[in-house]
Amino acid sequence: MNSGSPAKNILSNKLNKLVYRFGTTGMIIMPALLILILLMSSLQLSAQSYGLQFASRDADPEKRTSLDLTPDEQLCISGKVELSFELTFVPNIESYFGYVFRVINDKKQNLDMLYDMGRSKFKIVFGDAYAGIDFHIGHEALLNQWVRFRVEIDLKKGVSLFCNDTVIKSNPLPFKGNCFNICFGASNYVDFKSTDVSPMKIRNLGVKVNGTEKYFWPLNESTGETIMDSVSGKKAKVTNAHWLKPKHASWELLNTMVTKSTPSVAFNPSDETLYITGTDSLYTFSAKTSTLAAIPLSSKHDNLLPGNQSIYNPYNKGLYNFYTDQGSVAQYNFSQQSWSHNFSPADLTSYWHVNKFFSGFDSSLYVVAGYGHVRYKNGVQRYDIASGKWDSVKTRGDYFTPRYLAALGTTPGGDSAYVLGGYGSKDGDQLLNPRYYYDLLLYNVSSRSFKRLFSLKEPKEPFVFANSLVIDADRKHYYGLIFSKDQLNTQLQLIKGSLQQPEYELLGSPFPYTFFDTHSFADIFYCPVTKLFLAVTFYTNKNNNTEIRIYSIYSPPKPQEAIVTNDLSGSKNIYAYIIGSIVLLMLAILGIRAVRKRNVARRLPFAGDLKQTDQITADAASLQSGTLSTAIGQGPVLMNDRDNIITEPAVTQDARVYLFGNFEVTGSSGENITRLFTPLLKELFLLLLIHSIRYKKGVSPEKLIETLWNNKDSKDAINNRAVNIAKLKSILEKIEEFVLHKESGYWNLKFNPEKLYIDFDRYNNIFSESTISNRSVNELISLTQRGSFLPQADYQWADNIKSEISNVIVDTLLKYCKLLALPENAEKIISICNSIFSIDELNENALKLKCKSLIALGRHTLAKQAFEKFIIKYKEIYGEDYKSNYHFLINS
Repeated sequence: MNSGSPAKNILSNKLNKLVYRFGTTGMIIMPALLILILLMSSLQLSAQSYGLQFASRDADPEKRTSLDLTPDEQLCISGKVELSFELTFVPNIESYFGYVFRVINDKKQNLDMLYDMGRSKFKIVFGDAYAGIDFHIGHEALLNQWVRFRVEIDLKKGVSLFCNDTVIKSNPLPFKGNCFNICFGASNYVDFKSTDVSPMKIRNLGVKVNGTEKYFWPLNESTGETIMDSVSGKKAKVTNAHWLKPKHASWELLNTMVTKSTPSVAFNPSDETLYITGTDSLYTFSAKTSTLAAIPLSSKHDNLLPGNQSIYNPYNKGLYNFYTDQGSVAQYNFSQQSWSHNFSPADLTSYWHVNKFFSGFDSSLYVVAGYGHVRYKNGVQRYDIASGKWDSVKTRGDYFTPRYLAALGTTPGGDSAYVLGGYGSKDGDQLLNPRYYYDLLLYNVSSRSFKRLFSLKEPKEPFVFANSLVIDADRKHYYGLIFSKDQLNTQLQLIKGSLQQPEYELLGSPFPYTFFDTHSFADIFYCPVTKLFLAVTFYTNKNNNTEIRIYSIYSPPKPQEAIVTNDLSGSKNIYAYIIGSIVLLMLAILGIRAVRKRNVARRLPFAGDLKQTDQITADAASLQSGTLSTAIGQGPVLMNDRDNIITEPAVTQDARVYLFGNFEVTGSSGENITRLFTPLLKELFLLLLIHSIRYKKGVSPEKLIETLWNNKDSKDAINNRAVNIAKLKSILEKIEEFVLHKESGYWNLKFNPEKLYIDFDRYNNIFSESTISNRSVNELISLTQRGSFLPQADYQWADNIKSEISNVIVDTLLKYCKLLALPENAEKIISICNSIFSIDELNENALKLKCKSLIALGRHTLAKQAFEKFIIKYKEIYGEDYKSNYHFLINS
């Protein structure tokens, strides 16, 4: 694993913390923990898709992306600096010209890397001239792969460019300064401003100084514009961020439209265009540009009967609209903007939700299965394009059970079709024991036969399928959408399954689907160039108005959870990892328990010596500074309740919400459901939760729009609000007695604290009490051990709340420390100072208290190391030396 790997940095940080915390015993359990973390990382990182996408010429100049690695201070070196990163291009952009990065030193010299589309070259520019370092590679080659670049700047030898660890060119350049600003994409530095950005994606960005790794940003965030490197915690700033990770995990609603007809949809994979039929227009949606357009028909397409379907023929590039009952197929003329004919008036169709495909084998349209007039169908019908003849196919092989709501996908060339799942009955009669089917069958066009391949294990919650399957080119996997047919407000869930054995996994987050049987329709398509999955949903209401929604998710979609059924042979390696991880974890836990016993035994003399308790209580009662001013009102007085041991309060609830440290939500069943919160749903949830707890009344509908959708017009904003509140309600159903409802005109979150633990609620309760005891301080320390309040939530509305909470906690803990005498309470003071540093890493009072406490315990080396670490961090952040020295600090 190379030094720039995100896994390496994460492991290194974790192991260092464990060794520091557990000392010698930590070293004993390190091998087990190392193997455990490596195994877990290999499972997680292998499926990750992450990076930062840069908005370029496809966006207005002020909306283009900039990544500034040195927003607060320059990077100063004395020898050589290496800048490494992985890059790929964004597809379907008109021009790929623009800056990759700019390095600007303190003498106003610039070193730039650009892509020149005209010459298909990456070029290095120094000052006002080309540096004689370039690399030829067409932008097409960078659309489907990540390429690793490394640029070495040696103040004595010059600059070298590497591609995939192979040196391209080197040149001596006359550098005069040794302190640098580094930015990718758009540059906002004075005299070096530029909005010419290459349409690129960047990930795994590292900086080495004299061969030693100094910073590493995986760029695997899901939200936010302030990111931290995983080596030393250095901040970088992103403007107009477009994070890739959530695009692979959540479906995005791209467009919504309403038509008064009963439309149908077809997809052209070569142009990545959706066609939606209408009576007076043909609607097109381009996945490449995310634009919806209407092409007026030269003559109306009347009698667009309910149950009609459309399909694009990739073999002759034709678009067809058909009505199964009449065996009628209309072809669209793109030049004349009209259909070849209209359907005849007819009664209600007998073929709802049929599956269909074009076969290149015999240039024919095939229609399979369907439902109507209390009968499920298992027939195969064929339309020959050349003769215009429609007939039924007599099939052979395994019995194909009558059904509808199945999914169908073809092999390359359309010589065979896979049919999966559905709902029906053995002889087609709806009244005779209808049931769900989970079998996968292969229909062979030439032999006209069905072959049953296998059947998925019946799930706990039954499901049916959207109309299509997306088949992998290697013919080993399929993608489909599943949903519950027994709910009006249901959800579509993407799955990836094997074509060789009965196993599948859930991918991405579910998204809403209004299903009312024959009034609804859903389908899925794949865009091979933009690497998007598209989902289309229809819902026709009683007024014959059809709402059409178009969603997308990036490929490869991130797994939600694996569901392996029946044949487990394909997953032996995964199970071996899991079993091995569990064994190693148990060994690690035993080692940690031994450490805890040792630590408790060591700390008992301090914890058990409570003779000073009464004096502390008296001091607290008379301490004027013990009364805190908070937003809640006059704050509590610091007290001591004879509990001097730092312990983590037990959380007994299975359902939990953590806002301190990494955002995390656990459902009532104990399942971690954090992944269900898209960036927008997360912000909506936090906004509602914080206001419901803090102000007891929630958020007004107007405030929600003002905060989250102020860039949309009134109608779109209201629609977005309704859709996302519905999504959030669906997620919150996984948490007992957590209810989102409207009360007195405000959206409010209500919950039962006996069944749901929320750390912010506990924080709020601590500071609503009349006194803060030792036990309360212990709980406050426990809260902050996870980290500061919403550290990764970069929301303007939350800035004041975050700042206030940080100030209140730090002030409270510092005032409490003043009540504790040394050396008796040295261990506790150190723990409190560590909590303060998790919120304010440059708190001088906490530094002084920690150093004095370490000295009181005879740990002089650790005290000096704590001071030196502080002054290094101070220099990094403020760009100047810390003015106090060690001896003055510990003696003041």
